[in-house]
Amino acid sequence: MVRHAHGVTARWSPVEPLALMAEADFLAWQQPTLIDRLGFAAMFQADYELMQGLHLIGSLEGKHTGSGERGPSLGGWISAAWYVLPHVEVRLDGILRRNARPLPDPATTSFTLLAQLHFFL
Repeated sequence: MVRHAHGVTARWSPVEPLALMAEADFLAWQQPTLIDRLGFAAMFQADYELMQGLHLIGSLEGKHTGSGERGPSLGGWISAAWYVLPHVEVRLDGILRRNARPLPDPATTSFTLLAQLHFFL
């Protein structure tokens, strides 16, 4: 089995405190003699710096694995990231997802609240 992922990315900042980012990928799973499944993965994100070190971030995501799901899985994130000190981030994410399932199973919806503390170089 060989997995292919081919895509494009874009970043743009129309004004100083706002950064827009997008990515879209075409996915394929290939057996030695045939392409088994086709799908995609995509995301769009807007990051707005409310004040120095405090960011409000909105994200949309979608995917389809070509495994017989009824439509794509979709998600939305709303996040707050605070860079408390150099190399230290406190982050809170609210994540709502609709997870497509192979037929005949119905799609499921989930909400996750994720708190994170990052230390980085």
